[in-house]
Amino acid sequence: MIDMKKILCLAGIGMILPGVLAAGERIAVALAGFRPQGGNAAYIRSDAEVTYDGQDTLLFDMPDFVDIQVQHRVPVRPQQLYRVTVTVQMDCPYIEERGFGGLRLIVSDPQGEWLGWTPPLTARRDGWTEYDLVITSGDYAETVLLWHAFEGKGRLRVGAITLEEISAAETGNVTPPDPALANWPHRQGLQCFPHSPEDMFYPTRVPRPEELQRKLAAAGARGETVNAALGVFASEALTGVSVQLSGALRHTETDAEIAPEQVEIRYLKPEKFSLDLLRHREYGAFLRPNEAIAIPEFENRRFFVTLDIPEDALPGIYTGSLRIGADRLEAAEVPFEVEVYPFALPSSRLTWLIYHNGGWEERIARDMARHGMNSASLYEHTPAGLEQGIAAMTAGGLAQAGHPPLYLYCNAADWTATFVPPLERLPGLRERWRQTGWEELPIYCVDEPNSPERIAEAEQAIAELRRAETPVTITTAIGEDGVRKLAPLYDRLIFDMMALKSILPYRVPGQSYWVYECRMNGKSPRVDRYSYGVFPYAAGATGAAQWVYADSDRPKDGWTGIVYGYVLIEDDDLVPSVGWEAKRTGINDHRYIELVESLLARVPDPAAPEAIAAAELLREIREKIDPNSFRARKERMLGVEFLLDNTPEPAWPERQMELWRRQLAQHIITLQEMAR
Repeated sequence: MIDMKKILCLAGIGMILPGVLAAGERIAVALAGFRPQGGNAAYIRSDAEVTYDGQDTLLFDMPDFVDIQVQHRVPVRPQQLYRVTVTVQMDCPYIEERGFGGLRLIVSDPQGEWLGWTPPLTARRDGWTEYDLVITSGDYAETVLLWHAFEGKGRLRVGAITLEEISAAETGNVTPPDPALANWPHRQGLQCFPHSPEDMFYPTRVPRPEELQRKLAAAGARGETVNAALGVFASEALTGVSVQLSGALRHTETDAEIAPEQVEIRYLKPEKFSLDLLRHREYGAFLRPNEAIAIPEFENRRFFVTLDIPEDALPGIYTGSLRIGADRLEAAEVPFEVEVYPFALPSSRLTWLIYHNGGWEERIARDMARHGMNSASLYEHTPAGLEQGIAAMTAGGLAQAGHPPLYLYCNAADWTATFVPPLERLPGLRERWRQTGWEELPIYCVDEPNSPERIAEAEQAIAELRRAETPVTITTAIGEDGVRKLAPLYDRLIFDMMALKSILPYRVPGQSYWVYECRMNGKSPRVDRYSYGVFPYAAGATGAAQWVYADSDRPKDGWTGIVYGYVLIEDDDLVPSVGWEAKRTGINDHRYIELVESLLARVPDPAAPEAIAAAELLREIREKIDPNSFRARKERMLGVEFLLDNTPEPAWPERQMELWRRQLAQHIITLQEMAR
């Protein structure tokens, strides 16, 4: 990686600014000082037509998949901290071929060592936007600013760049404090506050007064797994904080119980979410095994309660409590109430899949099935590895008829080349799939063929597969540029959720399609629920896919430094993320919708007011979903912070999906009576 940085940053010498930045001074970097590096210089120029603050802008005018680099050397003071602030404007469609595409600022020392960088800045269309990063100048009296536009198309503009010397107090943990702390009345002990499992977790969040009086509550169908969340706020530094279920949950009208063994408690441990090399926020994404923990003064920790409602549970209300203790404090009790609905959910007709690029074990397949998945990706690095995956899926309950796994062949020389196996392998693969109960063999053919090179590879690979005598289903994940040319060639397409609105007009009528997402990685639970529930329903998709359960090639995200994936695989535990729990909730949302649709088809009088109300709710859900919501979400935020954007639809009430779930349950109860 270091060599690549040096290649990028030493590609040429730019214009040197006169003078040195003084302590505390904020100066503008002259955009005219940037010089093109390497080829493609014709695609960048100073633009007097669109100005910023009265000055010409730096314009990247990019055709498809062109890389452009320009750099500038700026005098600085050695061993000082600086904030680099950039102002950009973008009209550059988001394209992902081999990685993120867009516009990046790389800051290095004169020897090419990176001091800081932005993640790719992409697809902002709402005017000028600021983005900043913090660097240390190191031992040198100048720093190198390099703009790198890559794998994109459209127009990108830089309006301004400034450097400002800052203090060490502006580095390190920059998690924002909660303004509500100023009015917090408690100065000792702990306070508990139940809230939604899909809320974002920040350790500095202060509970609101109305939250302190609420009970912990959950509701679900027989056989459903549901979550509840409890925050514990420390008004003084506490140790030995623990949360335990006090006993069985008891039915309020009979002697029926839900055993304590049906309940699992985990907690969210704050982790560093890097904004750049010198700044981070603390954010909890992974649910660690329950244990006694310490909570610093004026911080909170969230505990997750997961309940497997028994399939034979008696409908009604069950009550119990959680016991919260800490060293030197008297234990507190929080009421826990669970409503069990008088119905069970059907198996979903959709295919639900999360990619997994790692070793297969039965426990992994079982965890996927427990979280609502009914399929997976199977990468064949070796025949033995493929067999291991099939065996794990079968033993773990993930090998389900009607939902065959995606097959991806991995060439030893370049395992991501086309994913298409040698044609002589197809008959054996087809027979192995049939033996496992899968009548269809989906072949993943060329990953995301959106660039001209990938489109050509896909055309050739599909032609070869069509010449084979073994029937297969040819599929891939694809974006707008690829679908325009390749849609008629594939049997099933997997559409990028971010590009769904622009893709749909190009699909072949009657062709089934899935939707997929590959950017969130379990850190924004409300969006995860949305992406695997109401969004695929409104989109008319027949399946949904997410990257990635775990990725052995990329254990940590290069931008944020946190674990890259939905589950952390450890020797003695599969540590779920909040987004992994939310995926299951979203799938169950869809199963509620499917049950309402099934009951509406069976009621004797579709014109009855109750049936009309249920159909109206389904129409409302479809119409309230914006097919462009994932692109809009990315456009709201620049850089890594969009990963922490937990708002699927800004116009919605925060608890919209929870409200719909309650309404769907009530309609199911009513329609069941009508259908008898």
